[in-house]
Formats: sequence, C-alpha cells, structure tokens
Amino acid sequence: MTDKIKDEINAVLVFIVSGRTYLFDSHSTRPLKIESLNKAPDSFDVQMITDEETFIQMAMGKIKPTNAFMSGKLKIKGNLQLAIKAEKIFKTIEE
Repeated sequence: MTDKIKDEINAVLVFIVSGRTYLFDSHSTRPLKIESLNKAPDSFDVQMITDEETFIQMAMGKIKPTNAFMSGKLKIKGNLQLAIKAEKIFKTIEE
C-alpha cells in the first residue's frame, strides 16, 4: 500500500468478516497498522461488517464495496464518506 493511499484514508477502519475482527489503522500520525483482534475496539472511524465470501469478492475486484453495501451484503457503521475512501484499499490489492 502506498503512503498516498494511507494518508488519503487517514482513519481507523475495523473490518468484521464472518465474525473475525481486523483493525486497519491508517491514521496519518502513526505507522500503518493491520492486525487481527479478539473483539472490535471501542473507538474507530468506520466499521464494515460482511461475510467472508463478499469480502473476498471485494478484494478480488469482483464486486465493488459500494455495490455490496447497496445490496445489503456489507454493513457500515460510522463515517460513510471514509467507508467510500476505503474502497481504494481493495483497488490497491488488485494491482
């Protein structure tokens, strides 16, 4: 992931995928941190909840996160604008 994308997102994202929790801290004042957690943290900018199949499809570029959200396969809590920016993470994975 490029520093440019990290700085553009500039947020703490939590992904809950089939009950497993992952932290993606791309806050510009700290080093990038991606880790698996036992539970969701109390503080985050955006939390995205989905199943494993949908997450894999988003990561592979087969479904856009926006479409997954609109179809109810992806639930979002927190700042929706930041969630839209998070789509850049998946575009980076595809490249």
